[in-house]
Order: sequence, then structure tokens, then C-alpha cells
Amino acid sequence: MKSHNEENTDIFQLLAIMRSRKMVIFTFVIISQFIALVIYLTTPVRYTAQSQFIFKTGGGENPISDLAALVGVRSGDGNKSNISAYFDVILFTNEFIEKVLQKRWNLGNDSMALVEIWGRGDTTKSERDGYRQLREQIHRFKTGKYLLVEKNVRPGLVALTTRFDQAEIAYEANRYIVDLLNEYLLLNNKSQASENRKFIETRLKEVEAELKANEEKFLAFSLANQSISTASLTLAASRHHRDIEISQEVFLQLKKQVELAKIEERKEMPLIEVIASPQYPLGPGDRLGAKAYLVISMAGIILGAIFSVMIHYFTAAWRSRKTS
Repeated sequence: MKSHNEENTDIFQLLAIMRSRKMVIFTFVIISQFIALVIYLTTPVRYTAQSQFIFKTGGGENPISDLAALVGVRSGDGNKSNISAYFDVILFTNEFIEKVLQKRWNLGNDSMALVEIWGRGDTTKSERDGYRQLREQIHRFKTGKYLLVEKNVRPGLVALTTRFDQAEIAYEANRYIVDLLNEYLLLNNKSQASENRKFIETRLKEVEAELKANEEKFLAFSLANQSISTASLTLAASRHHRDIEISQEVFLQLKKQVELAKIEERKEMPLIEVIASPQYPLGPGDRLGAKAYLVISMAGIILGAIFSVMIHYFTAAWRSRKTS
């Protein structure tokens, strides 16, 4: 087992070797800087806009459960413990992305859709080729990080970031997507409220029929036993009264729920409240972040140090073999 002094000696020897081979380390640093420059130059310039919003629940205690119900998934599915994960389900569907791609954006004196901008130079004219091109652009949108949903923000708060080659599209797309998202949730909310209303109305008709039947039974019972009063008849009358009261109570509750469902169905109040609106990007975002640059630089230094030591020991071994 090596002593503490021997370990220090080994470290000093390695440092001496790296100092003697500093040109190797310097070469790797230069190579890493060149790689960083290539990444910087080949990474497309993109403009960034970000908005923050919250989802306004429909009165439930758990906003995640309310949103999951609108999206159509269970609140316990997968890793969707964060409310923003449910927005991913909506934002990255083909139907939603297709609307964004076909939306026309004002670019100076012209207006163009992303399908036209990305499809420049494509001479295909057939309907089949056009459909294939749209599928390819949807895939490009999904994998190109044009749309990001921040998950590491405060609970209940969602940060939506749009990154495009044009500042106008980055800004307008962010606002459009928030509006489209709210429209989608509102439409789903109305659809569910409509289904709920129809179910309650069906049940209300059934209860109303039961109430009328119970009332008819009690009426027939009363007419048949007007002049007779016994304990068994009194018990039977109380049972008829009880059935009528229960049916009346259920009928009244369902009547209230029908009116509430009608109000919910016609409600136009937005389900998304914007906390921070997107700002028009004044310049492009960083093509190579500080963290990425630091990682590349450190990788160059470490690889240079390793290769300098390897070259030293390989040279020493070769010389010793040559002399022997």
C-alpha cells in the first residue's frame, strides 16, 4: 500500500510530465476551441420568446386532476406529477402542430406559413408528396426544439418558450399557441359539460317518470282507502309518502345540476391566465451556451492531459526497449 508521501510524489510526477508536454495539452485546447467554433457557426440563429401562465381550474381542489380530465388522461399516468407535463400531451399532437405550421405569419410586407418557409425549394406538387412533406415538417417541429415547456418552475406555473429563425414568428407564435391552447381547453371543457348535461337530463326524465308513477300510486291508494283507517294502511301510506319525498328530492337536485351544466357549457371565461406575456426578441439567443463552451474547453484540457501522460510513458517505454 502506498504511503501519503508516495502518492504526493506520483501527483508531482504527473504534473511535471504534463508541464513538459504542455504543447500537447495546448494542441487539444486549440482543437476543442475549433470544435466549439464549428458548433457555433453551424448552429442556426434562433430568436426566443417566453410566456408564463397558469391553468385556472373549474373549481376542483386539484388543478392537475382537472387538467388531466380535459386532456383525456389519468392524473396518475407516467411521470405527470407536474402540471406542465399535461400541456406536452396537447402541444405535441400532430393536429396541434399542424395548426401552428399552417398559420400565416406577417413577415415585413408579406405573410407566409411555416410550411411554405420550410418547403422552399421543394418542387413536389402532388397531393401525396404534399402530405409527406407536411408529416416531415411535423417531425422537424417535434425534434427541433422550436417549442419548449419548462418543467422546473413553481408548481402550477407553466413557462412556454418558442424558438424560431425569425423574431416575428418567435414572438407571434408564442402568443398564438397560448390562445390556441386556451381555445382547445375551453372547447374540451364545453364538450365535457355538454356530455354531462345530456346525461343529467336523461336521468332527470327517468326520475320525473318515477315521481309521477309514485304520485299516481299514492293517489290510487288514497282513493281506494278513503273511509278505512288501520295500522297497516297507515304504514303503507307513509311508505308512499317516503317514496314521493325521495323522488322529489332527487328531482330537485338533478334540476339544479342541469342548470349548472348549462351555465358551464356556455361559459366563455378563459381557462389560461397569462402571468408574463412574451417580449419581442431584440436579438438572437446564444447559439452556444456558456455551459456548453465550458464543457468543451474542459474536455480539451482533460484529453490533452491524458494524452500527454500517455505519450510520455509510451516514449519512455520505446526508448528503454531500444537501448536494451
